[in-house]
Amino acid sequence: MISEMTGNASILTIVAFTMERYVAICHPFKCQKLSRLPRVIKTIVIVWIVACVSAAPFAIFTTIHYVDFPAGSGNYCPMSAFCSVVMEDHGRYVPLFMFSTLAFFVGPLFAISTLYIKIGFRLKKAKVCRQISDSSLSERNPPSRRVVLNILGKSSVSPIYFKDKVRNEVLCKMSNNVRKCKIS
Repeated sequence: MISEMTGNASILTIVAFTMERYVAICHPFKCQKLSRLPRVIKTIVIVWIVACVSAAPFAIFTTIHYVDFPAGSGNYCPMSAFCSVVMEDHGRYVPLFMFSTLAFFVGPLFAISTLYIKIGFRLKKAKVCRQISDSSLSERNPPSRRVVLNILGKSSVSPIYFKDKVRNEVLCKMSNNVRKCKIS
């Protein structure tokens, strides 16, 4: 039971860290509100409770087995004791193994993959915005003005207006407030 429980807790902890990274990167303002010590403690406690409850059936169905030596003789070697789920009645344990596989392998695999893909798209979008903003700032503006415009350009609150119509269209399409963009 302990090995199953720690394995499940490890997987759930990785999913929790991935969700925390997703919130920190894709929703930074929510991250400040959500990342508090009481919430972290609750998450850890919930992870271990779920891991313990999901490992309990394995503890119920696990028995001690001995190796029959020589095979088929009926002589069981006491030094060969090991614990495992009885495999003679295989059909009875299929739902248990299917649940464990889906809940602690397929589900977390899908969740982690989806979250990291979303993180990747968000970082790629931020990199493109930064490259367009930085290249246009360095062409026309003095250093002190570049710093101010760089700060304003990285927030989605106020779009930066450029004389170049193509760059302005690109920035307007990338920002969420399309109505405020003026293409001149």
